[in-house]
Amino acid sequence: MSVKERLKELEALQSVDLQILELQKAGEAYPKRLAELDAELGAARAAAEAERARLADNEKARRDKDAEITSEKDKTKKWEARLAEMRTTREYAALAREIDISKKAILNLEEENKALLETAIAIKTALADKEAELRRREDGSAAERAELSEKVGTLSGQVRELNEKRAEVAKAADPELVSRYDVVRKKRGSGVVAVVNGICKGCNMRLPPQLQNILRSGATIEYCPSCLRLIYAAEIMKD
Repeated sequence: MSVKERLKELEALQSVDLQILELQKAGEAYPKRLAELDAELGAARAAAEAERARLADNEKARRDKDAEITSEKDKTKKWEARLAEMRTTREYAALAREIDISKKAILNLEEENKALLETAIAIKTALADKEAELRRREDGSAAERAELSEKVGTLSGQVRELNEKRAEVAKAADPELVSRYDVVRKKRGSGVVAVVNGICKGCNMRLPPQLQNILRSGATIEYCPSCLRLIYAAEIMKD
């Protein structure tokens, strides 16, 4: 088998490998996108949960205020009932003052409760928005996940077919060259490259003149002293 034929086999092998590499790189985007979807969905859930927690805190605060108001009103009623029992003006005035203080406290508590209720309305509106956003994210995420799953399946099938093709191409090529090619390819991404005008197209280094002459002769397949890729003079592959 001539050097040219052996090189064509290596180039055919590399063509398949580059297709596989391209598909694998495309496939790397899918896990990343899935992670982004998880993060977006998690953020939407956290936002909705934060509003639920705010609403729960607000409801507890209103219950506490209601309890305080009830307590103050009960206390006021008891004191008002005792007013008639006061024997002296001084005792009457003191109790009346306490009743007045309690009534003012009730008014303040009711104002605070009113403010809490207004806040609750705002929280419920925000919660409705967050829950709507969460549902939108969930629906969108489910649809995109299904699409990604389909793409992953298609890509996996393509890679599997190319790996089968690679095995056939590699089997027909020179085993020693394939072994050397694979070692370099795994490190460099490509294992065989042309030399154009004395420059290795793999690493862009100029080759020694003697090596350039050897490559132009087309008698052997050499390797680049810089990047170790298998190399050949581009002109020997021209028909």
